[in-house]
Amino acid sequence: MFPVEGDRQVVQFFLTKVFLIYLDNTYRLKYYHIEDKNVIMEHKPDNPILRVFPNKTGTKLILQHQNGEVNLFFPTTESYHHVKLVTDRVDRVLWDNENSNEFVIVNGNLAFSYVIAKNNIFGNIVSPVNEILSIDKVETEEGEPTSTRVEKNVLTLSQGNIFFMSGIVISFVPLTSHAYFANYSFENDTLEGHSRYFFANLSLKRFQHCLVATKSLKSTQFYESLGKKALENLDL
Repeated sequence: MFPVEGDRQVVQFFLTKVFLIYLDNTYRLKYYHIEDKNVIMEHKPDNPILRVFPNKTGTKLILQHQNGEVNLFFPTTESYHHVKLVTDRVDRVLWDNENSNEFVIVNGNLAFSYVIAKNNIFGNIVSPVNEILSIDKVETEEGEPTSTRVEKNVLTLSQGNIFFMSGIVISFVPLTSHAYFANYSFENDTLEGHSRYFFANLSLKRFQHCLVATKSLKSTQFYESLGKKALENLDL
């Protein structure tokens, strides 16, 4: 029975293959190891936790606090990283099932894309995915945060696609931040297509994919911008 303490109540819980993760009414976040049958981590921050949103393995969580602050939390180090909100409300957080460095924050019928860059040398660990439209905006990553219109009955997020129920059928829509990937024709694409593919992957910190488009663009400016961003994130 959980929680073990009889005077407490579980207000949220999640199961992974290894852990039972739960939040109790005293704002304690606990990790219970299912096989070993013991609590391996207990965390109670000064800023009370309202809700938690773990990824499928429980190795990363988004914490929503009572004061409205939102943080990325790594349970192995119990470290916090501020999440800059581009919306005034957090209804849900969906982690990509295939890429634990990407997630969306859902507010009503809009999903806002975020990416995690754990090795960023400037400490920009988590950031919204902005729409970069020109090479001169790469260094500052200036642009509008990408958002995707979604249905109310969202099921999950996988490989940049949001899945939802449409009647009795499961349908999906690609995130705006990922929408061009399915249309990219690689070496047969246009210069505009290569640029779009480059900027979309750069925003998502997928530097190896950027290199594919850079070879077709044949511009030293694109190579230099890619090199700087890769070094900033220690992606050699």
